[in-house]
Amino acid sequence: MCEVNVKGENVSELLEAQAHVWSHIFSFINSMSLQSAVDLDIPDIIQNHGKPMTVTELVAALPTLNPTKACNIYRLMRILVHSGFFAKQKLGVGDGDGYVLTNASRLLLKDNPLSAIPFLKSMLDPILMKPWHFLGTWFQNDDRTPFVTTHGEMLWDYCSHDSHVNNSFNQGMASDARLVARILIDKYKEAFEGLNSLVDVAGGTGTLGKTIADAFPHLECTVFDLPHVVAGQQDSGNVKYVGGNMFEQVPAADAVLLKWIMHDWSDDECVKILKRCKEAISSGGKEEGKVMIIDMVVMKNKKVNEEGLDLMETQLFLDMVMMVLMTGKERDEEEWAKLFSAAGFSGYKIIPILGLRSLIERSVISMVKPILGESIIEVYSAMSSFECLKIADLGCSAGPNALLVVSEIIDIVDEICRRLKRPRPCLQAFLNDLPGNDFNAVFTYSLPSFYERLEREKGTKFRNNCFVAGVPGSFYGRLFPPNSLHFVQSSYAIMWISKAPKELVSKTGSSLNKGNICVAKTSPTAVLEAYLEQLKRDFELFLRCRAEEIVSRGCMILTTMGSINSNDPLTIWEFVGLKLNEMVAEIL
Repeated sequence: MCEVNVKGENVSELLEAQAHVWSHIFSFINSMSLQSAVDLDIPDIIQNHGKPMTVTELVAALPTLNPTKACNIYRLMRILVHSGFFAKQKLGVGDGDGYVLTNASRLLLKDNPLSAIPFLKSMLDPILMKPWHFLGTWFQNDDRTPFVTTHGEMLWDYCSHDSHVNNSFNQGMASDARLVARILIDKYKEAFEGLNSLVDVAGGTGTLGKTIADAFPHLECTVFDLPHVVAGQQDSGNVKYVGGNMFEQVPAADAVLLKWIMHDWSDDECVKILKRCKEAISSGGKEEGKVMIIDMVVMKNKKVNEEGLDLMETQLFLDMVMMVLMTGKERDEEEWAKLFSAAGFSGYKIIPILGLRSLIERSVISMVKPILGESIIEVYSAMSSFECLKIADLGCSAGPNALLVVSEIIDIVDEICRRLKRPRPCLQAFLNDLPGNDFNAVFTYSLPSFYERLEREKGTKFRNNCFVAGVPGSFYGRLFPPNSLHFVQSSYAIMWISKAPKELVSKTGSSLNKGNICVAKTSPTAVLEAYLEQLKRDFELFLRCRAEEIVSRGCMILTTMGSINSNDPLTIWEFVGLKLNEMVAEIL
């Protein structure tokens, strides 16, 4: 039974609440204790000992320890063991315990190439810690950040004249870049395939850029940062340093890389950076380029690593760091999508690779954009000036990519109207996918930012003449009235058949494709034939339905995956060609 005081309050709950408050009041002790262990070289001393180290041995090995403080080392180690930076291991019978390193403290060894010591010292530097004491004051004034409230200028301006803070910050970022570079090169080499040039924007002293350049000797890598940051750095091999301002211009390249940069800046500032990056990878008439962003994508209420440890608190800590030191913030996927849309990009891919952070890739122009442009010009030229252009995206999925084609078509139509001096038409776009698709996400997050961009770039009149609707259902059947669509497109959707072929099960009820989840080299011929027949049936039905729904002189573009190996029994391209020829022969 819970104890209740004279005021009717639950004493146990009060004590629990007090403990919670105290825990947060004293949470700074973890980082300060960790810093003191690094200052005393404790991780390296234990590592060099070669076996579990008793507290007596540790005290004796600390060369600068004042003898009067020796009795307190066990207290420091006790909190660090509790925090998971060290562990205690049993020695022989009657010999007690010895301290050993953990994975976390191994990242605090001086000779570890991935050492986090420079980052720790940078973030806990008194210059960067002092603004936290003025956070409450900042909320009541007009300063841009608490750092400004404390030091009278922005962090970047402060670094330009304080060499200690500048070097400490650069070294901290460089230590993090070494870990990022190793993971990128070891696990995600494909991100750099097909590139001949790359710009590492705000690349500091070039740790990441040089590592990438060494791994890909053909790649011309430019490290781009403020003049005082790259001052004194020497070009070497396929690496060169360029000083400048990323808000004004970014050097031209096939790809632009931004590691842990975007979270430093406000939404408006990020849009400016992205626009400069888009110009950089679009210069010289290039049709394809990409922006690669390594940054945090806040995962709402999710476990974000495979051990199930909830890192949400760390993400929120970093968001507060951005608020206190910079003008930026950590963003969730919807917030990232709004930035990309506002900067004029379409579509993105997020690859979680770094625990708290992800690799985000943005393509400027899809590979089919030239074909898309030609098709829209042909369709629009055949329309009357007052006709509503009706388009459908089949298998649109969810997220900002759902409006990729619609955005591209609007840009193309707008250009045609200006060139031909014709009024902008009314446009109706239908987004189709199976009923299980999260249309709520599309219309809650993607559509509002899409309309905002449309009004900002094309004007209110165009915005008010563009209508978007969802059409749930399978495209292996009729979705629209006869002769109701001018343009249909489907990207990477038609390779999905409507159902598993019934022929996959033998007469006795056993699976013919046992051990496989797709057609594989080990699949019996009967399995291949079953999938072939199902694909033929589905694709023929797909074409017949679209033939009824698309107007005369309308157009359809299908983008899909397929094999280019001539030894394959029958590629998907052959299916498509075969069925299209049959449709033409039947004059559909």
